[in-house]
Amino acid sequence: MKRESAVRVGSYLRALMVGLVLSLGWLPVASIQAQEQRYQGRTLSDWAGLLEDADPSTRLRAVDALRLGFGRQAVPVLIRAVEAGDRSVRIEAIRALGGIQPPCPSPKLRPQPSG
Repeated sequence: MKRESAVRVGSYLRALMVGLVLSLGWLPVASIQAQEQRYQGRTLSDWAGLLEDADPSTRLRAVDALRLGFGRQAVPVLIRAVEAGDRSVRIEAIRALGGIQPPCPSPKLRPQPSG
């Protein structure tokens, strides 16, 4: 009987430790993923990864999603697509970059009206 209760306590403690490790280990990851912006259910990283897909239509769809869903945040990814993508991806990435509004300059840098 003493051995059975020791086994139960040992199993309980092991299960408790595994539960703590899993919950504490995954909490930060889960909170980061919950906060990460998504477009059509995918993150910026997901869409960036699709730029390497074998299907050309998937790559083009990824460029469009980066432009529409992430705007300025996608600029570094789109620049990499211009530098390394195939011809059609480069062209669409250039168009996407042209369609993304640049940040508004500070009032000191804005042209002053003449007159």
